[in-house]
Amino acid sequence: MKNELERLRGALARQTAPATDRPRDAAVLVPLVETAEGCALLYEVRSATLHRQPGEVCFPGGGIEGTETPQEAALRETWEELSIPPEAVTLLGTMPLAEHSSRRRVYPVVGVVPQAALEEARPSPTEVGRIFTVPVDWLLANPPSRTSFTLAPEHLEGQPPAAQRFLKDYRLRQEALYWPWDGETIWGLTARITWQLLTCWAEVFHSL
Repeated sequence: MKNELERLRGALARQTAPATDRPRDAAVLVPLVETAEGCALLYEVRSATLHRQPGEVCFPGGGIEGTETPQEAALRETWEELSIPPEAVTLLGTMPLAEHSSRRRVYPVVGVVPQAALEEARPSPTEVGRIFTVPVDWLLANPPSRTSFTLAPEHLEGQPPAAQRFLKDYRLRQEALYWPWDGETIWGLTARITWQLLTCWAEVFHSL
């Protein structure tokens, strides 16, 4: 397992992401956990009491504050949400930027969380409903399903009037990836980041 993770570190090092330069940039930790069955990805379910995206599956993360690097922000948010200390996480690298539907740029930071640290995790009840892991081998063997949806003109609130004038006649079609797992659905940005990591993983170890 150690050799596999070192090879993944090398592959991630060949991917570059620009320095954060927007005040609304965010970072997430993409946590790999070493288990008896091999590597697994750790996910959160957002608390049902949150105002934004309650009950959705996500990675630990949030906004980059002040002079923080994406790595520092991802580790801080993981500590705040799961009580997994930064020093327990071994960072492997950062994947290319992803963009949220809100236009916020997100830095996916890949790191290894030891099984012992996971067992001692204490999810914050105000932010996290539950945590679960999914084996990487299962995700590779079960590619995500795909669906598409359309953003209609009524979803253009907040756009400048000049833009609304032209966009009102358009239907913006988007594709979403998703995996069902144990009563949850991994979808949206989290699914895209997962697929991005799996693609890198497959290039190193397998062929998709």
